[in-house]
Amino acid sequence: MSKVRRYFATLQLSIFIISIFSASIVFAENDFSITLTSPNGGEALQGGNAYQITWEQKGIDSVFLDWSTEPSSANSIAWNLKVDPQATTGNYTWAIPPEFNLFDKYSQFKIKVTAYKTGVGSASDESDNSFTIDPAPGVDEKTFSTIDLLSPNGGEVFYDNEKIQLTINQK
Repeated sequence: MSKVRRYFATLQLSIFIISIFSASIVFAENDFSITLTSPNGGEALQGGNAYQITWEQKGIDSVFLDWSTEPSSANSIAWNLKVDPQATTGNYTWAIPPEFNLFDKYSQFKIKVTAYKTGVGSASDESDNSFTIDPAPGVDEKTFSTIDLLSPNGGEVFYDNEKIQLTINQK
C-alpha cells in the first residue's frame, strides 16, 4: 500500500472511531433529563403557604432544589431528594415561611432543579421567567424581635462537648 493510501485509510479509521465515540456521548447525554414545570414564571406566591414544585424527569436518581433572585444566588430548598428512576414526573411541597422576603424585599424569584444520575453526571433547568413571593398578610418587621450576640464575640476556642454561655441583648 502506498504512503498516501495508508494515510487516507488511517484517516478514515480515525474518523470512524471519532464518529462512534461522538454517538455514544450523544446517547449518554440523552439518557437522562429534567424539566421544571412549576413554578415556571408569572406566579404570585405568598409566605405562610405551601406550593408544589413540579418537574418532568427521565432516568435520574436524585434532585436538588434551589431558589434564587439572580443567577449566582442559589439558596437551598431541598438537597439530595431520592427519586424513582422509572418515574416521568416529580414534585416537592415547598412550605414558604410567613416572613419570607420580609426583610430583603426581592421582587423576582426563580426555581432551579438539578437532577443527578449516578456515575453519569447532572442536568438542570430553571423557571423560564420570574415569579414573586410576598410575606404573609399581617406579618411585618414589628412581628419579629431581633437579638445581638454580645459574647462569645470572636477569637474564642471551644472544645467538643464544652458548655458555653451566650450573652445576648434582645431588642
